[in-house]
Amino acid sequence: MRAIPVAALIAVAGCAGVGEVVTGFGAARDGTARGIRTLSLFDGAVRVRGPEGYCVDRQASRTRTGFAVLAACARVSDAEILPSLDGLLTVQIGEEGSAVVAGNEEALARMLTEEAGRGLLSDGGGAVTVHQAESQEGLVLVRFTDPAARAMEGMEAPAWRAFLDLGGRSAVISLRAFEAVPLGAGEGEILIRAAAAELAEVNG
Repeated sequence: MRAIPVAALIAVAGCAGVGEVVTGFGAARDGTARGIRTLSLFDGAVRVRGPEGYCVDRQASRTRTGFAVLAACARVSDAEILPSLDGLLTVQIGEEGSAVVAGNEEALARMLTEEAGRGLLSDGGGAVTVHQAESQEGLVLVRFTDPAARAMEGMEAPAWRAFLDLGGRSAVISLRAFEAVPLGAGEGEILIRAAAAELAEVNG
């Protein structure tokens, strides 16, 4: 097992919060009733696709920096039906050579429960509470509450985050639930696992 390059994790995870998407969220349209499900990042080097029923918010996404926002198609297009698990997803893809998860899954999950790892999860260096951290081959999941997280009207405080590699790049998926349609711990885990599976699949 190789050492986890914490600096690389900070560079990616630090950009993966959902606080920065407040102004753009829900504003994008692509001229169709269903919105778009797939978005190319880094000039096509990586693609992002959400779970079934999720579309890309193109206005809030930043293709050149590997950042994408995904929400229920009914929230970002003219589609009418919300998926059964409704949340706000963001994806941050790292630069080539930033992959850190493969071979380090257990160590990364353990680190996220310790002081250094909790610092990776915080927007402002606050005292993050980690509720759950688990790993499997190629994937690390964590559920946490960050008291320093940037306030988002209508969003719940607990968050989920998934870490995985896409070839030689790191990928971090973040999930927050809406206050009006909260997600239980198990529901959030199902949704973020689905998001991770779609991201891995669309990138082959």
